Order: sequence, then C-alpha cells, then structure tokens
Amino acid sequence: MYATMYKSPHNTRAHIVAYKLKNVPNRYIMQKLPWLPWGQFTRLASKIKISPYIKLGHGQAFSATHKYIYAIANDHLLRHSSQSEEIMQISKKDLQIKRIWTFKIWNKSAKDGRYMHNATFLNDNKFVAVYHSSTKHRFEYWEVTAMVIVGNQ
Repeated sequence: MYATMYKSPHNTRAHIVAYKLKNVPNRYIMQKLPWLPWGQFTRLASKIKISPYIKLGHGQAFSATHKYIYAIANDHLLRHSSQSEEIMQISKKDLQIKRIWTFKIWNKSAKDGRYMHNATFLNDNKFVAVYHSSTKHRFEYWEVTAMVIVGNQ
C-alpha cells in the first residue's frame, strides 16, 4: 500500500509512505502517522518505508504500476493554466525519483491548455486524465500514450 503524507492541504511536496497493510495494527493509524508518539512510530517504522520530501503535486494524480509509482506533480490551485505539467516516476524499491518528464495538453491552440487535475496511470506508457472547465461547465477525459516512458534513457 502506498500513501502520501502532506504537511498541509496547500503543499505540493510530500512524503510517500509504503507499508504492508497486514503489518499495521489499525487501518486508521497511518492517517495519524505524523502525530504518533515516538515509541509507537518506531514500532511501525520497521515495517514501513518513507520517501524523502519530494514534489508530488496535490495527490489526486497518484498511482502505481508493477515497478513504479507515478505522480503528476501539478499545482491544484492553478486555474485555466497553459503551463506544462510534470510526471514523476518513482521507484517502488527505494522510493526515489527515477525520471521526470514534462507534458502539455491543449485543444487547437497551446493557449487553450488543458491542465490535468486528476489522472490514473494504467501502465508505464499510458494514463487517463480528466480536465474540468468550470467556465464552460464541462469535463473532458483524455487518454495519453507515450512512445517511451520506461527505458534506458
């Protein structure tokens, strides 16, 4: 199981916490991880891995494949942005960033950018994402396939 641990709802950087659910005595304890007494934390820490503090975005575009965790590290407070976004590929083995890519989605013109707030990675080469236009009152669903995401680059 993988979870993100943010210091506040407005942060775009967080820790990834990896743990085996069968080793956690109470399924709600992981929500309280930052506030646990030191003794209780050290008992759990032998059974969990915690990443360094890394850019993960707002946490709604976070998913995993067999070998990697993927996050679209965007800022959820941006509205109607035409900025590029970043994909973080994080190794499950050591919870370190392996690769970073930038991407941009637009419709007709680069000025009409589609800033993705939610996404799920289906495999190491494909993700599906949702774009919401509050001014036009509509949602768009995008499937994005990369030629090479996993490779020896």
